[in-house]
Amino acid sequence: MTRSFPMGSVIIIIAATFLAAAGCRGLNCYPATAEVALAAVGRTETYTIWQLPAQTHTQMMAYVLRTAGGRVVVIDGGTKGDAPYLKGFLAALGNRVDAWFITHSHGDHAGALTALLEQSAAGPTDAGAANGPAISAIYAALPPEDRLAQFDKGALETQRAFLAAVAAAGRSVTTLSLGQVIEVDGLRFEILGVAHP
Repeated sequence: MTRSFPMGSVIIIIAATFLAAAGCRGLNCYPATAEVALAAVGRTETYTIWQLPAQTHTQMMAYVLRTAGGRVVVIDGGTKGDAPYLKGFLAALGNRVDAWFITHSHGDHAGALTALLEQSAAGPTDAGAANGPAISAIYAALPPEDRLAQFDKGALETQRAFLAAVAAAGRSVTTLSLGQVIEVDGLRFEILGVAHP
């Protein structure tokens, strides 16, 4: 019997781990790496999570998780300026992403994936390809454009660029819904909030 852990538990474990492991002082961050063991009934499951450092002068968010079985999950990815570093980081992990989550359409979260998709539109995206990682699934809960036009015009432009890059790369975005559960190699992600419930 395998026990699944709700995302809230994972978030608490991640937050506690990074408070102890992250080498951040202001915008000067060092790659934070942590191995987290989750006790399951009769066994221990381990995954590794990295908080990637900003490669530009601006803030960003990029987390990469690798399961015990070698599957890779990315949460956000950072700005377009962070894309080359992220691309190299993912190449070192096998150049394959099983699930990529975009939390929201600000440039410091969706910019790197936008840049990688723009590059992949120019050529193949098989594992090991020069144009970037093979991505199995992209997940997001993007708000309607009229809402962004009213409240966040910068995010509107970022979201349009992201969706254009997705289309140009021949990809699609799986829309997340409240309460949805996505599992990758025993690591469970439960969607606790969406942009437009």
